[in-house]
Amino acid sequence: MRVIIAEKPSVAREYARVLKVKSRKDGYFEREGVCITWAFGHLVELADPKEYGFEKWRLADLPIVPERFKLAVSSNEGARKQFNTIKSLFDRATEIVVGTDAGREGELIFRYIYQMCQCKVPFKRLWISSQTDKAILDGFRNLKPGTEYNHLADAARSRSEADWMVGINATRCLTLSAYSKTVLSLGRVQTPVLAMICSRYIEHRDFTPEPYWMLLSTEILHRNPTGCCILCWKKTAKCSGQRTKPHFGRKKRHRQLCSNSLPWPPAPKQKPKR
Repeated sequence: MRVIIAEKPSVAREYARVLKVKSRKDGYFEREGVCITWAFGHLVELADPKEYGFEKWRLADLPIVPERFKLAVSSNEGARKQFNTIKSLFDRATEIVVGTDAGREGELIFRYIYQMCQCKVPFKRLWISSQTDKAILDGFRNLKPGTEYNHLADAARSRSEADWMVGINATRCLTLSAYSKTVLSLGRVQTPVLAMICSRYIEHRDFTPEPYWMLLSTEILHRNPTGCCILCWKKTAKCSGQRTKPHFGRKKRHRQLCSNSLPWPPAPKQKPKR
């Protein structure tokens, strides 16, 4: 029996529709010789530190670097039920088709499930980047051996394990060192992203507006159809009083000239009489 596993229920429904697998069961679609099931994203994840004997938070235990990483099914009840469904299908399968997303994380989702099920059934890879009917059918006609993606799986595992070590150790270290009553969470991705957001917020909060004036020369626009000239005046402590000749070119439509070298302020433009 061929078992096709998708990354999420919506994708499994598309596969079932295109392949005309119409019978809906609890956790999968079925027709003679074919079953289509699905995961819920990261159904299987790296186990928590307590699985390695580090349930209590102590600085003396850091850094926590497991010799061999363990896996655990998500604690969500629905996720556990779906994992058991997948495992029962894998036990009956003679061939598995990996229909998770075509990328590193999609590969990791399947490999963790496959490892957790202790499955030895050979598998093939469906590699498509579109969910159109034609793309799905073409993908199933051109399945590739799963071993071709072993390097991608290794890269995904390395990223996952590195995230685990950085997050677990940095979070525990900061929380304990700061004597915090709440968890101070750090992560390889979340901390730099949060730092960029905070930096931008501080720049916005401390911004001091400065007056400036802009003059658009329509006369030059008529003479030079490739672009227009924008002159900017900014208030400064000193003004040299020298004029700077504007430069024009075809590379940019707008040339901006900032100028303590131009007289400040410009004369106000008079409205034309009607």
